[in-house]
Formats: sequence, structure tokens, C-alpha cells
Amino acid sequence: MARPTTITKEEILRVARELFLERGPTVPTAEIARQLGISEGSIFKRFPTKHELFLAAMGLQSIESWGQDLERRVGQGEVREHLVQLSVRLLGFVRELLPRMMLVWSCRTDHATHMKELHAEDSPPRRGIAALARYLEGEMSLGRLRRGDPELVARIFLGSIWNLVFMETIGQVKQPADPKGFAHQLVDTLWAGLAPAGETR
Repeated sequence: MARPTTITKEEILRVARELFLERGPTVPTAEIARQLGISEGSIFKRFPTKHELFLAAMGLQSIESWGQDLERRVGQGEVREHLVQLSVRLLGFVRELLPRMMLVWSCRTDHATHMKELHAEDSPPRRGIAALARYLEGEMSLGRLRRGDPELVARIFLGSIWNLVFMETIGQVKQPADPKGFAHQLVDTLWAGLAPAGETR
């Protein structure tokens, strides 16, 4: 059956994103159109330039934030289980976000235009650190976590996940980590701390 002559903006972005991530930003718009079964003109009716198509396809701000409901969890349930669930969710989030960030970064020429989404005050990485730090602060205030610097703990927690995904992305691990297994190991390590047996600090 022939493809309909009309196509949604979301379909264009999905196919463009797949091709950009697979082959880089030099993929011709003609190839994107061919994959979609439409004319190049149909793409440029929605996106005036290829650059606008590229940035829209990367959609850094459009990726759902993983930290939206964290503050509602303060004082509820088990902190340790929350952190395990959060690790799994965050691993999926970073696996989606990091390749897009790296590709946008590699294509920068004019900082103000090309990197606007990454440098915004509400960029995904900044939102994440702030949301997690607020959650940790709330649990520390209730005595459900040891008092410490919540932002530093958030950076250690997030940094471990970002590093893992970065190493996966550049091919430095044999196979992607199992989300649940990694989550439990990370939370267990942070929960116990690095003090030797018999020491609390």
C-alpha cells in the first residue's frame, strides 16, 4: 500500500533523528525524504533549513525529564528503593540524551545558536542535578539520609550513570549494563559509603 501523501511533523523528526544518529548530520535531506516516501519540499515546508530540522530532531529539551516527580517522594516509601528505581529510569534517560548532546556539540559553529539548548538555565543536565539535590535535601532533613552536601551526592550519583553511558556510547564496554543490576550496585555502594568495616565515616 502506498504511503499517504501527508505526513506528521513527528514522523519526519523520528526518521531524521534515526538517520542523523546513525550516519551523522551530513545525511542529505533527500535521503530523509526517500525514507519517508515524500518529497524534499514536504520537509522544507515544515523546517525552512536543514539546520532547523537537525536541531528539532535532536530535541534536547523535548526529552521527558526523569526528575519531575522526585520531590513528591520525599518522606514516602523506602529511600533506597526510590534510588534504585531512579537509577533505572535515569539510565534510560541518559542513553537517549547523551548521543544527541554529543552530536549537537560536534556540530557547533556559533555558540549562541547551536548550543542554546545545552547552555540554557533549564537545560536537562541542570534540571536533573537540581531536582535530585532537592530530593536528597528533603530526605536528609527528615533524617532518612545521613546529612551531607545534597548537590555533591547528586553529582556523584548522576556522574556514575553519565560515565557509564558515555563509555557505552564510545564502545568502551563489552555490552550495555543491565539497568537493574547496575542500579542495585550503584545504590549499594553509595548506601554503604567507602568507610572500612567498623567505621561510620
